[in-house]
Formats: sequence, structure tokens, C-alpha cells
Amino acid sequence: MQTFHLHLYIWSEEGADHEDIELYLRSFGAFFRIRYNRALLGNSSLYSSFLNSLRILRGDNEKECAEEVERLKKDFEPLMTELAPRLPVSTDYLYDFLYPQWFVLNAAAAPDNMTLQPQWEKKIWRGDIDFPGGYIIPCKRQSLLDVLESVGRYSSRQVRLLPSPSEGKLDPYLRGPGKVSVGDTTCYFKAWQPGRGKSGATYHELRAYQMIAN
Repeated sequence: MQTFHLHLYIWSEEGADHEDIELYLRSFGAFFRIRYNRALLGNSSLYSSFLNSLRILRGDNEKECAEEVERLKKDFEPLMTELAPRLPVSTDYLYDFLYPQWFVLNAAAAPDNMTLQPQWEKKIWRGDIDFPGGYIIPCKRQSLLDVLESVGRYSSRQVRLLPSPSEGKLDPYLRGPGKVSVGDTTCYFKAWQPGRGKSGATYHELRAYQMIAN
């Protein structure tokens, strides 16, 4: 049975030039981006419900936010179940985590202007986006790779995801890698994250490690 794990949700702040809510969910073999956008809801009765969702997410009541996100997600579960790969799929390696099928889904008003009609916009691949595996360094910023010269390199097909007791029972493929293994060596996994300056926290940690080692 497929599981749809909420990875992230974002919303437009008050006063922004657009009004939308986006949910990002991972299942075994697929990643989904769900978009609620005013333009697709038009002047339907669903628009007032959308505004109420925005109000809740902009607030500071965590319990209300969690319940509202669950409600927004639930309408899309039948479509996600239809689109997700049939089980079993390979989920043991870092390659599987980094390169799932990606689906962009939109919330739209049905012809009656009263019913929500989830729509499948398109399918895209990991190479087209900067999510969810971490930062992709453009060729023109190849200099950022210099710090990686002293680090061992492995194919993502060689790196096995490991369960971690501290992360609970959720499969590491759904929650994201904590520990990984390459052959007989166990390591902690850290994504190459974007950020200010060079490439964010991971870059600066590697630089500090090199300075200590030298």
C-alpha cells in the first residue's frame, strides 16, 4: 500500500502579489507537488475555502495548520495513488531517493464551480529541478566543487539507505536519509544545501574539516 509522507508545505505571505499554497509529498517511487492557486479556483465557492486555508496557515496554531494541511492533501490521495508506481519499487539506495518520478498536481474548480477537481499538470524528472535531493551545482560554478576533492566519491547506486532508531519507524526513503552505508562503511548523510555565500552549511563544514585536517 502506498504511503504519502508530507515533506514540506509553503504558502504566500499576506500582501504577496500572488496567493497560493503548495504541498510536497513523497511516496515510494514518486514525489508530488500539489498547488492550490487562486487563478485555477477562479470565483468559485472553493475560493473562500482557499482563503480560509491561507488564514490558518499564516497563523501560529500548529495543530490547526497540521489539520488543514491534512485536509488539503486528502483530496489528492486518489489521484496520487493512481499516478504512483505500482509496488514494490526499489527504495534501498540513494539513487532511488534522489531520482523519483515527479508529478505536478493542481487544485482546480470543477465545471459546477463547487467541487474540487484535482488535475495532473505534468511529470518531470530530478534533473529538471533542485528538489528533493539537494543542491545541484551549475557548471559555471564548478569552482564550488574544489572543496569536494578530498572527499571519497561513490555512485548513488552504491550508497544504501539505513534505518535509524532515532528517526522512528518511518522508512528512510520517505523521511530522507540519516545514515547510509557504502560497502562495510557506515556514514551520516548530508545533502549539499544551497545558502548564502558559497553553498551553505555543508560547504562550510567541509572547509572547516579540511582546515582542521591540515
